[in-house]
Amino acid sequence: MKYVRITAAVAAGFFSLASPSWAQSEYAGKTLRVATWGGDWREMRDRLIGEEIRKKTGATVQYVLGNPADNYAKLIAGTARGELPFDVIEMEDRMPPEMAGGGFLAPLDKNRIPNLRSVPDNLQKNDSVAFLSIQYGIAYNTEKFAELGLPKPTKWSDLANPKLAGRVAIPELSVSMGPYYVVGLARESGGSEADVSKAWDAIKKLDVLYYFTSSADLSTRMSSGEVLAAVWTDSRAFRLKNKGLPIDFARVNVAGREGMVGYNSIGIIKNTPNKELAEMYVNLALDAEIQYAMGKWGVTGPTNSEAAKLFEKDEVLAKQVVWSDEDFARMYQMDWEVVVPNIKGWLNTWNRMVTR
Repeated sequence: MKYVRITAAVAAGFFSLASPSWAQSEYAGKTLRVATWGGDWREMRDRLIGEEIRKKTGATVQYVLGNPADNYAKLIAGTARGELPFDVIEMEDRMPPEMAGGGFLAPLDKNRIPNLRSVPDNLQKNDSVAFLSIQYGIAYNTEKFAELGLPKPTKWSDLANPKLAGRVAIPELSVSMGPYYVVGLARESGGSEADVSKAWDAIKKLDVLYYFTSSADLSTRMSSGEVLAAVWTDSRAFRLKNKGLPIDFARVNVAGREGMVGYNSIGIIKNTPNKELAEMYVNLALDAEIQYAMGKWGVTGPTNSEAAKLFEKDEVLAKQVVWSDEDFARMYQMDWEVVVPNIKGWLNTWNRMVTR
């Protein structure tokens, strides 16, 4: 398989550069535990990264499955008992600021993780690094929009069009897309991450079919035509479009920016006994060829500047994901340092005023 040949080459480069003394005998019997999402995501990560680690070290790779917030809760509980539940965590962009104050993540070392050198400084923190980019916008049914005489949406408030009444899906605030939607609506009304008060009234006025927590369920409803428009990601929308369904993705204008972009990050758990294996995993997650393979499979963007060259040459991906410096510069990026301290209050407001 192409992906396996790719990872074999890049993994070989990591092992020789990072620590030429590593050998299978050092890691036989050890288990690297990775906290990540389940389903086909876990399968693809294992195919691209887990298999290479097993092949090169003889170690076992296991996965602790769940959304990042749930995995973080497992980490807090396990740490309190003196038991680390995993060695590496993959997380959405709101998690690094939430975890920063707890001292749960170890510093990342460019000498041990050479692919860090290919990731822009603004996508790195001392203890975490972004490994993919993803857009947040509106997925919509192109056939139904044409029938209704609706133009391609360009802003979040377009979901309030009366012709879409009862056919719109909005994420629960607890879902990764939720804060983007709230801040985007607030920005349209002159607010910001620090003041989202006007977003609540706008959401309450919507005639929503349902507030979703599962993209898999939304995918089914979008595919059947039950949902005509939804707050969603480019990855999910384009995966349906690329299967031939009449679904497309629209960037939304926010504060003069063309669309909203976020990142998934990865970090190593502090005091893990499997630090070297964890560094191998992170380095492979940042590899250009692996990021391209993930993009081909899941329609996600790269963070490795060398991977961007591969995306540029891909006629489909180059038009669908964010990959160039120029494109990133046009996008609105959330100030999570402001959002994270307010999330709990937002959830209280959401539960009281919005969900029904």
